[in-house]
Amino acid sequence: MKICLGVTGSIAAYRSPDLAKEWVKQGHLVQVVLTSAAAQLVSARVLSTFSERPVILEDPFAPEYSSTDHISTARWA
Repeated sequence: MKICLGVTGSIAAYRSPDLAKEWVKQGHLVQVVLTSAAAQLVSARVLSTFSERPVILEDPFAPEYSSTDHISTARWA
């Protein structure tokens, strides 16, 4: 199964690496999307390590954003 894990600026963000690690252990593919607020609570490097995939960090609504990662990630999941 493909899972898109969105991590936001909640104190619960600290549990997201454990969740990603468990899902990967169960054989799922996990793509993490990390908001800038969440990045202050949990490391993108840790999430990338546990999910075994690069973490999406860019804000798709920022004026300088030109990628379509948000669309391709939704289609992937």
